[in-house]
Amino acid sequence: MIEENLTIVEYANREGISPDTVRRWIKKGKLSASKKNNTWFISVDQGEPEIENKTDIETPALQRLIEEKDKRLELIEQQLREKDQQINKLQRALDQEQQLQAISQKTIESQRLQIEKEKAKSFWQRLLRLKQ
Repeated sequence: MIEENLTIVEYANREGISPDTVRRWIKKGKLSASKKNNTWFISVDQGEPEIENKTDIETPALQRLIEEKDKRLELIEQQLREKDQQINKLQRALDQEQQLQAISQKTIESQRLQIEKEKAKSFWQRLLRLKQ
């Protein structure tokens, strides 16, 4: 296997983590490194990764983020349920309004036809009908 010396930034980029995380790992002894001319170098084998399980690192912070995400998701889901209820209520009100409007239109049309019939009758027909 070929051994390669990487700087903190190079190692961080390679592993997809921040340089600050690499520095913390070095400080905690989770990652071995050597300092040459005021620069840290991490010795890495080309064939295998240095850190096998990155998910175990900083689990309290990660757990806090997951809990915060879950709380936010729960809040958003509750808001969505409330909005769905509001939409259903408004839809029912709109349906009722449309039904009332249709009934009103029928009533208006019926009254208009009745007025037209009355206008078509002569004055004497209307007068005689009123006396009956």
